[in-house]
Amino acid sequence: MDYFDPYDFIFLLDGTTIRPANNVNFSYFNSSAYNRKVAAASALVGQARYRAFGNLDIDLARNAAPLATFISDNSRLLFSSRTRNFFAHPVYEVDLAAVAVQ
Repeated sequence: MDYFDPYDFIFLLDGTTIRPANNVNFSYFNSSAYNRKVAAASALVGQARYRAFGNLDIDLARNAAPLATFISDNSRLLFSSRTRNFFAHPVYEVDLAAVAVQ
């Protein structure tokens, strides 16, 4: 992903992005109904945008399933109760330089 935005994931399933070469829609998923939903969600901003893409994600997984999970990381980070300044970001992971012990 280039930046932390739901479109950066969902556009991989946007049928309007299918090209003869350098195609990023590897599943070649092209549904006019879902293409319209992606376009509508992309036009939104703020919480409405996140909500629309979240609902679209669930809809795609439940009803279309154009992709399958390849890798699902299941790692654990264990720290002492004396640890402070710890934050596990879902994309950028952990800033170990910021972690401190009390």
